[in-house]
Amino acid sequence: MVQIVVNMLSSVTIAILFQLSICLFDKVPEVISCGYRFATFYIFVDEARTKPVDVLKKQIKDVLGKYNIADFVLRKTSASVTGYSNHTVGSEIVVVDDPAEEKVIKATLGGFAARGEHKELCALTANHATEHSTTLIVRCQQTNTNVRLGSVLKTVNVSEQASQHEPCIDISATSIYPGRIKLCNTNFKTSQGEFVESELFKARTDEGQCTMHTLVGTYIHLWGAGSNPGRGKITMTELHERERASRVIIEDIGTREGQRLAKRGDSGSIVCADKPDGGTITAISMLTGAKSDSSTHCGADVEYIRYYTFLLEEGLDYLGKKHGTRFQLCDSSENDVISVRQGISIV
Repeated sequence: MVQIVVNMLSSVTIAILFQLSICLFDKVPEVISCGYRFATFYIFVDEARTKPVDVLKKQIKDVLGKYNIADFVLRKTSASVTGYSNHTVGSEIVVVDDPAEEKVIKATLGGFAARGEHKELCALTANHATEHSTTLIVRCQQTNTNVRLGSVLKTVNVSEQASQHEPCIDISATSIYPGRIKLCNTNFKTSQGEFVESELFKARTDEGQCTMHTLVGTYIHLWGAGSNPGRGKITMTELHERERASRVIIEDIGTREGQRLAKRGDSGSIVCADKPDGGTITAISMLTGAKSDSSTHCGADVEYIRYYTFLLEEGLDYLGKKHGTRFQLCDSSENDVISVRQGISIV
């Protein structure tokens, strides 16, 4: 009988194990993986398959017998690997706004920033969703549970900003609990869902020249609690409103419901544009909400939806002023912030 301790594997043994695995995969489709755990041979089969265990064991024994392996451990497992990083751009935020009425507000974790010289990790989202809360709660899709992610840093709420006649910037930051940091993936996503590095859009060059005009016509995307992803096009770059910061306006690319840029729960999403090289994205602005307006065309009223966003650069500057320290976008190629990458995968 061949029993091989894993730390004594030779090149010949590795070759045999490779041949054995190929044979198992071919003869028993339910087998996902196999290998020695110390001196015991383990075989992992897809838990979603319905073949009886006794039938599986007979098929496996027929293969292992050719390699003089009589003893093995059979385990059922998931066909996919659960990532260690659970909290990412686009995660759903759940806020209980009024416990008495069981009123729940849903928003989106837009991205991450580093606070101060110690680069304390913070989550970014819409202030109107968290202004009455002290704790940020994120919905974990993998376990279908709510997780307390961190403490909301208190800022002036939206109504107080209006009464103080200062530009209203709807952004808040949450200090991530130390024990949750390793569960956060600070990378942004491309329109295809790939995690990549980011570049923060700046309204002016280092020489002071305005760059806002370069955004007009840019195709963008966002990952939100309701949109995965939403797609649109920037049509206005400096819409000025009473007592509010200037807005970057985005419109839908298509007119059908399935082509809408955003849905309820997407507030706080960060608007991004793919870079031509495919290896990075540009983080442009944060979504606050939408307005609809209409005009008459050929005797019929036509409705238009415009999505309101503000420059992320302005939002980070605003947080810096409110909290007396600098906020830098995580995973930006333009700063020295250490990003928290997708971690080690666990089964």
